[in-house]
Amino acid sequence: MRLRSLSVLIAFLAALCVPAHADEPAATFSLDGTTTALTPGATYGPWDWMIGAYRTTIGDDKPGLQIITRSDRDTGAPTSGTSYIFDDYHQFSEHAYGYASLQLSSGQIFPTRGLYVEGDAAVATGVAFGTGIGWLANPDGSSQQFMSIGPTAYFPHGNVTLRFLPLWTHGDMGASSFLASATVGDEGHTSATLTLQDGVEPTYAANAVLLTTGLAERAFAAELTTRHFITPRFGYDVGLSYANVTDRQTNAFVYSSFGFTFGVVWGRPAPPPKVQP
Repeated sequence: MRLRSLSVLIAFLAALCVPAHADEPAATFSLDGTTTALTPGATYGPWDWMIGAYRTTIGDDKPGLQIITRSDRDTGAPTSGTSYIFDDYHQFSEHAYGYASLQLSSGQIFPTRGLYVEGDAAVATGVAFGTGIGWLANPDGSSQQFMSIGPTAYFPHGNVTLRFLPLWTHGDMGASSFLASATVGDEGHTSATLTLQDGVEPTYAANAVLLTTGLAERAFAAELTTRHFITPRFGYDVGLSYANVTDRQTNAFVYSSFGFTFGVVWGRPAPPPKVQP
């Protein structure tokens, strides 16, 4: 039995080292775990996440599936939830692509239902402009609508995105946040992404692990992640995150969090589409 198990392990590792063929469909599976410590620790946390993600390529589409589980061990009010996010990037032409996602969840952490659609088109050499709109139905019975508006600049080995995110909740039209994200490196080798966000987030963040905050709370958050492929088909993810949350009305401190992420990824990378000028 031990010999058979060792043989299977050797065969699996050997398969990971085989060079990827040019005609091989791009498909990637990743499994990441995140643990987050919070201050004040006597009230909040720790929060634990597990995210499984799969993305493949079918013609002009790059469909994907994320399964996210989270357990919050807050003192006196522990909660948990599981979310399923189905999404797809569609390349309309060299100059434009679209994105859509559908979210279904259980528990008290994530939106019970969510929908988001976005379109991006080239507006100048190496620059695209994107506009998206989303809707969330939350476990507490509230609903929210938000937009994502801004440019993305593409470089030979990376890109930078800036977004303005206005938010409407129960007729509140004064809430908004700003996001900046920069990625450097090459898919399939080594890449790193820095994400910064400041402002009022939806009560239940649609896709962002870092920025799930409460109603009427303001969050500043930063996250740095890196992905490195050890072989053509196998690699790992490492990330650090920080968030500081204050009450939107009084500016009183609510909590701060520090997170660490580690995971594995295998397959041939299926990166999101780009637009060409």
